[in-house]
Amino acid sequence: MANKILGLIVLCIGLIFLLTNVGAISMNIGTVISTYWPLIIIYFGLRQVLRGLIYFTRKLRDGKWRINKLFWGLFVLAIGTVVQGNNLDYFQISWGQFWSWTWPILIIYVGLSMLLNRGGDLIVVDLSGKYDEDDYSVSKKKKRKFSANVKQKHLIGDVRLGNTPWQIEDLQAWVGIGDISLDLSTAMLKEGVNTIDLSGGIGDVKILVPEQLPVKVNVDVKLGEVKVFDNKQSGTSRRVSYESENYATADKKVEIYIQLSIGDVKVKRVD
Repeated sequence: MANKILGLIVLCIGLIFLLTNVGAISMNIGTVISTYWPLIIIYFGLRQVLRGLIYFTRKLRDGKWRINKLFWGLFVLAIGTVVQGNNLDYFQISWGQFWSWTWPILIIYVGLSMLLNRGGDLIVVDLSGKYDEDDYSVSKKKKRKFSANVKQKHLIGDVRLGNTPWQIEDLQAWVGIGDISLDLSTAMLKEGVNTIDLSGGIGDVKILVPEQLPVKVNVDVKLGEVKVFDNKQSGTSRRVSYESENYATADKKVEIYIQLSIGDVKVKRVD
């Protein structure tokens, strides 16, 4: 469905160019881009809404209410709609007005998340490893800055690695709007520490970790949900730290840093 939405947007853009070139309408390329660029934000919002609806329906069957993915999809969609509507002069909504409406909704969302996600703020300790907020605060001081030295940088799009064998090679990636998905079960590791630095604006991060792979994980999410193995938290300023029991003595290990402004982070074990 998401690809069909993107295809529809591309089709509309193509029609606009065609009508312009045949003289049916008067509009240059610069005007088209400056007017309709918010359609990209709308596309990602719609995609997240569709994913959120599927996720919500699936969890509802289990008697659980999970609105986080749907909420953030609607939030991104609202931003895109406001910008696009302003560009087309359908209405004029200032960012001050938009923020005056959205910040109470964000508070309501946090409250609903606390009510519907039972135990969302409790830390469930995995006996196979250890979580330490103090360790996280130390590692945070050492976190890398995502600037010109980032190996993968995408303003809009997805990063997916793991369908075929791949090398980590101290992976660094930044995505403005989009998802990051890594499967470490197909990763080829070097001796010592293999570092993964991931950062993003709006989107989801999903990492699959083999059962026996020693890992150290530090996650910082401003707004959204974090699930690192059995440790699950949701709300604002969520920080989670995890270290495998045999991490310090392992010959090959992976250290993961994740920073996300809005979205969900999921790190799970696979066989």
